[in-house]
Amino acid sequence: MNVRYAVLGGLRTDYVITAEGEVILGEHGGNAIYAATGIRLWSESVGIVGRVGSNFPENWLTDAEAAGLDLSGVHRLTTWQETRTFFAYLPDGRRDDTDPVRHFAARGWPMPPELEGYTSSTVDFDSLQSNPLSLTLDDFPPSYRQASGVHVAPYDLRTHLDVVPALAELEKPVVTLDPNYGYARPERANHIYSLLPYADVFLPSELEVSRLLGHIPIGEAARHFAQQGARLVVVKLGERGSLVFDAKEDTPWHVPAFPAQSKDLTGAGDAFCGGFLVGYVESGDPVKAAMFGTVSASFVIESQGGLAAIHHTRHEAEKRLQWLLAHRPPQIV
Repeated sequence: MNVRYAVLGGLRTDYVITAEGEVILGEHGGNAIYAATGIRLWSESVGIVGRVGSNFPENWLTDAEAAGLDLSGVHRLTTWQETRTFFAYLPDGRRDDTDPVRHFAARGWPMPPELEGYTSSTVDFDSLQSNPLSLTLDDFPPSYRQASGVHVAPYDLRTHLDVVPALAELEKPVVTLDPNYGYARPERANHIYSLLPYADVFLPSELEVSRLLGHIPIGEAARHFAQQGARLVVVKLGERGSLVFDAKEDTPWHVPAFPAQSKDLTGAGDAFCGGFLVGYVESGDPVKAAMFGTVSASFVIESQGGLAAIHHTRHEAEKRLQWLLAHRPPQIV
C-alpha cells in the first residue's frame, strides 16, 4: 500500500537538558520521528526514509511501527554510526548541541557515560561529501514514490543537494524543505539557493535565518528567499509562532503559537513541519497549513520523546485548530 506522506530525516537518541534544568537521557528522537509524529496527528499514512547504524536500538524501530509509522524506507547499516544528539536549552531560548561536559557540570551533574566521545549532532552535515548515513532517491521504496507530500527534514548538505532536485522524478508530491543549522551559513548560501526552486515550501527557523543572513527583519529575510526562487517561505519563530510569506501574493502573515504547557521543546519545529505538510496538501492554503503545524508542535512540546504525542487523535487536533481560529487568528504583518 502506498504511503500518503513521506519524511526523509534522522532517527536519533536524544540527551537533553531542558531550560528548567531537567535532564533527559537516552530518549527516542530524531527529526524524522518528530516530523512523522506531526503528520500522524492528522493522517494515518506516513512513512520514514532514513538510515541507522548497527548500534541503533531495535526496539525503538519496533515501537515506531507499533505507533503506526511505516519504516520500509529505513535501512539498517552493518556498521556503528553516530546518531546521538545532545541539546542544552539556554535561558535566552537558544540551544547548544556541543560540549555536554560543560553543561552537565554547570548543573552539578556528572557527564553521562553514554555521551563519551560525543562532539556535535551536526558533525559532517556541512560537507559536500557523502557519508554512510547520506540518502538518495534510491532510498525511497516503491510504496513512497506516489506520496502526496514529502518532507525533507534537516540532514547533511550532500543528501539535500542530491534528493531535493531528484524528487521531481516522482509523481509531483508537495515537497517541503527544512534546512540544517549545520550548513546554514553564508559560505553555503548558493547551495541553499539552488534548492529553493525544487521545494514547494522552504521552512527555516529564525536561528537558521540569522546565521545565514545576519540579523535582518524576518519579513525581509522571507522576501529575500523568495527572490532566490522560493515560492513559499515559512519561518519558524518558536513560542512566537511562525511567519508565512507567499511570493506570489508578496504578503507576510503571522500565525501565533498555541498556548501549550511546555514540557520539552525538542522536536517542536520538526512536528510543525509535519503538520504543515498535511495542511498544505489538504487545503493548498499556506496560512491554514501553518496552523496545522502549530497544533502539531503544541502536542509535542507538552510531552517528552519522539513518539509521546502520537496517540493524540485528529479530533483533538481539530479542536485546537478551531480554538486558534477563534482566539488567535493569523494576521497580515
